Amino acid sequence: MLEEGKRAQTQVIVLISIVILGSCLGNLSQTALNAMFSGMAADFGVRMELGQWVTTLYMLVLGITVPVVPRSTAGTAAQPAGRVYAGLHYVG
Repeated sequence: MLEEGKRAQTQVIVLISIVILGSCLGNLSQTALNAMFSGMAADFGVRMELGQWVTTLYMLVLGITVPVVPRSTAGTAAQPAGRVYAGLHYVG
């Protein structure tokens, strides 16, 4: 009984750590986009308003896909590949 409680506590700590890490990486990604924004807008020859919408849509899509993909691949053969892709995404 005590071992099950300890296992549940460990799982909660792991989940909280993942959420915190994901939040930090999301903020880092947003900061990088904002820092590169003026240079990217000049390179592509777009107005600032359009570029801001593109970065907003990028963050929206990222915010939707991060929690949806693990749920949609849970218990399938795609789960190990999803972990590899997520790891490459975080490294890249």
